[in-house]
This record gives sequence, C-alpha cells and structure tokens, in this order.
Amino acid sequence: MNEKQFEKTKFYNKPFSYGIVSSPVQLQYRNELIKEFPEDGFKTVKKTSEGKSYQMNHRTFINEQDGQANLDGLSPIWEDLYSDLTSSLYRDMISEITKKKLKNCKIGASFWQYDERCFLSPHTDKPEKVVTHLIYMEDSWQERRGGCLHLHLEEKSYPIFRTIIPVIDNSVLLVTSENSWHSVSPVLGEKWQRKSLQIVFWND
Repeated sequence: MNEKQFEKTKFYNKPFSYGIVSSPVQLQYRNELIKEFPEDGFKTVKKTSEGKSYQMNHRTFINEQDGQANLDGLSPIWEDLYSDLTSSLYRDMISEITKKKLKNCKIGASFWQYDERCFLSPHTDKPEKVVTHLIYMEDSWQERRGGCLHLHLEEKSYPIFRTIIPVIDNSVLLVTSENSWHSVSPVLGEKWQRKSLQIVFWND
C-alpha cells in the first residue's frame, strides 16, 4: 500500500464520515493489480426488498472468520497485497484516519464485479461493519456508464450529496453510522464491467 498517500487522505464529516485516498497502491503495482483482477470464481448475488436491493457478482478474497485468503487462480501480486492488508501498519493507518478502534476487529475482503444491470440501492451498512475500504480496479471510467458510488443525505427520497467515479485514484473509506446512506448506480451497457476490492473491518 502507498503509505504516503494514506497520510494525505481527505476526510469529510458531511453527510457522514468518509475519506478519499488518492493512489492507495504504489504506482509500480497498480497496473498489475488492475490487469490481474480475477475473471472467474464469481457468484451472482441478488436481493429485492424494501430495505435494500442489489445485484452484483462476488468472490471472497479474505475470509473474515479466520483471516485466511482464497488465492486460488490468483497471480502472486494478490498474495503480496494480502500481506499488506493483514499487516498492523495498514490497520493502524485506517484506524488513525477514521478515528475508529480497529485493533480487535476481524478483517475480510471481497472482489466485486458489476456488469450490466448490477446495482446497489441506497442503504446503511449493518453496525458490525465498522469501516469499509473500497479500492476500484479501474484506471478510467466515465459517469455515463453508471456504476458510480453515491453518498446520500438522510432526507426523504435520499437525495445524492456526492457522486464518486469508481477509479483507483478515488479509493473510499466509509465509516458506518445510522446516516451513512450510500448506493451504486446501475451499470449501463453490456460492454462495461466495474471492478473493485472491498476490505471490511468487522466487530464480533
């Protein structure tokens, strides 16, 4: 991970606590991570409900129960990233930025792939999710493709407060709270695939 860039994280408290990390991965590794993002092993997950609806493709990277990585079919660079993500340095950096005590939290990570019609409706995360770190595995992306992260105000119809384009230089830290409303807009067009790595610090 790019420690110097984490030190420059822009952190905000409106509409809830979140941060933007520019270039979270060192330059010599970022292109390889994007190139070596897994293409198989994904399972489509979907749900339709009043509280939260979604459709997306998921693959586990780090199991939050035991902290072990699923490295099947992955290139060696992902093993290197696993070592970084499970290090005390990374945990301490995220704790310092978010002002959350993460020492005793479990860590989990997942690959997410959004293709045509994949989306995530406005919602807040379950309270066991203390902090979520999103690293987008895209060098460039246009808003017209959909797949953008929206941060919402806690008001009727949840108006959009900020839209974040899912590129690697817009790595996002989300601190879970009762008003941390966010969503992902539907991906528009069959030729687009929005790829990301999600790291979560969990309370028992």
